[in-house]
Amino acid sequence: IFTGNRDAYTPVLGVLPVPTAARFLRINPQTWFVNGTICLRAELLGCGVQDLHQGQQEEEDGLDFRHHNYMEMRKLMKSVTEQCPDITRIYTIGRSYNGLKLYVMEISDNPGKHELGEPEFRYVAGMHGNEVLGRELVLNLMQYLCREFKRGNQRVVRLVTETRIHLLPSMNPDGYETAYEKVSRETPPTPGIFQAGSELSGWGLGRYTMEGIDLNHNFPDLNNILWNAQEEALDKSRVPNHYIPMPEYYTKEEAVVAPETRAVISWMQDVPFVLSANLHGGELVVVYPHDCTRDWAPKEYTPSPDNGFFRWLATVYASTNLAMANPDRRLCHYDDFQHTHNIINGGAWHTVPG
Repeated sequence: IFTGNRDAYTPVLGVLPVPTAARFLRINPQTWFVNGTICLRAELLGCGVQDLHQGQQEEEDGLDFRHHNYMEMRKLMKSVTEQCPDITRIYTIGRSYNGLKLYVMEISDNPGKHELGEPEFRYVAGMHGNEVLGRELVLNLMQYLCREFKRGNQRVVRLVTETRIHLLPSMNPDGYETAYEKVSRETPPTPGIFQAGSELSGWGLGRYTMEGIDLNHNFPDLNNILWNAQEEALDKSRVPNHYIPMPEYYTKEEAVVAPETRAVISWMQDVPFVLSANLHGGELVVVYPHDCTRDWAPKEYTPSPDNGFFRWLATVYASTNLAMANPDRRLCHYDDFQHTHNIINGGAWHTVPG
């Protein structure tokens, strides 16, 4: 990110943090300020280099990119810890309704230890059991970080030594197994007949937990609790927003809360995460907070106090993801997010509590 200047006539020098060789350079001008505007003139300085791949064969990445059921996922995670025992740790945060453990891979230069000033980050995947790509991306990320750390990749080394990374590849393992087993029973497919699976046999197969709970809608609505408190307060700035206690209805024994949800909430209370992301399937878009609208309006732009930061973070991901940044890509379903640069405020798309 290179900061611009409000004065249109004063140039600002931006220097890449490390020397970079590239064929193309994409400039994505953005403003993070309310009513901000953009008028950009850029001059690029660089030097030509010889083809770095000339005479070299394409190197395979060595990543195990395929579908992994629960047992195969465990084996892969174990193999990563065996290859990189000094920077990895596997732990569990609870169990699913059927008793499957919710495994997490921690990647850090001091596994198992929270270091003062070192940010805690997490990726969660597989909230909907039949959305399988998130699981595979997280598993591949484990392999990649391990391999590149051993190779001395400076970007990865910096990530591992300066961040404590937690990767939960499957929040809904029961749902995944349901969809996976349905596919396995019908393999090999009969010619001319669709093989059952995540969407071809019905989009709900494996999506929910074994109790029929949609985990994406199972977390408590803390947003409206905060907003209501702010409306009633004489001084809105004095309403605490760092930690909002769980609402009473949510903590009752008879509350419809999945064990998987309770496990993730407990995990969040134990580890002081500063940033998290949840990987879903079905769309190519980055959704940023807030997801829940005020008074449960079906659709309404609902920015958070850190809206500029979240928009920037979403834009960085969307603009560097080759599939998302491709202007010629086809739509996944019906929404065309390209006019919003493949990012959207959650509330402006559809409201989701929690």
